[in-house]
Amino acid sequence: MDQTFVCPHNGADVSVDACFCRECGADDSDGSALFDDNFDYDDYLQREFGQYVAPNARAHIAKVVIVLIIFLSLLGLSL
Repeated sequence: MDQTFVCPHNGADVSVDACFCRECGADDSDGSALFDDNFDYDDYLQREFGQYVAPNARAHIAKVVIVLIIFLSLLGLSL
């Protein structure tokens, strides 16, 4: 399994061997800390945004419920 790190610009997984982030195109020439081995993404979020809050889990739960309802509806129609 390839080792990855998190792009500080958009949060995408980037291979440690990559020259740039495939999601946003950031590379080490744009002055970012993208390729710094000691880069701490959680520390970056804390410094830039203060209290970091994880993405809203309610949206994920709603998607799961909708998929479950569709699945059960299709199952009911097939019987």
